[in-house]
Amino acid sequence: MRQEMERFLLRGMVSDEVAAKNVEVTDKEIEAAYAEHSATMVRDGKKVPLAMVKEQIRAALRNEKGKKAIEAFIAEMRKKAKVTVNDAVLPKV
Repeated sequence: MRQEMERFLLRGMVSDEVAAKNVEVTDKEIEAAYAEHSATMVRDGKKVPLAMVKEQIRAALRNEKGKKAIEAFIAEMRKKAKVTVNDAVLPKV
């Protein structure tokens, strides 16, 4: 349990560090996402104004970009890592 908690905390720290430094969302990206998904942004038969959903779109884009940044970081770390597979232990896992 302790090992899982340590992994969870480490993942959180890495994701905060990587995502926080590399993720910025521009107004143009927000406008493009709004235009792309405008058909789903309807309330009571009326299109929801961008001003009302701008911060929600920004958060969603930041989350998406953050995930991509973390995936890229992990991929880069895997390239640098030396991985050894212990075939004797593998079936027990």
